[in-house]
Amino acid sequence: MNRVIRSFSKFDSSTKESIYSAFSEGELERTTFPYQGSIVEGVIYKTEEALLLIPIKTIRGIELSFLKSSEDNEEEIPEIAPDE
Repeated sequence: MNRVIRSFSKFDSSTKESIYSAFSEGELERTTFPYQGSIVEGVIYKTEEALLLIPIKTIRGIELSFLKSSEDNEEEIPEIAPDE
């Protein structure tokens, strides 16, 4: 099985949701590996095609806009009671 090092931002939205969910739940195995000239901490995300090594620093501090639904983005409009 191939091992691929990839930044979190390089995945599509549905894969990001799966990775982030597994990361948040502590379900991903942690490891260290070389990334951009230094040794970093990361997680292992398994797919049918490969073992994906994802640096934790690319997951932490990310904008979670891919997790927000359209309902979260709607402003709540207060109800106005009719005058009696």
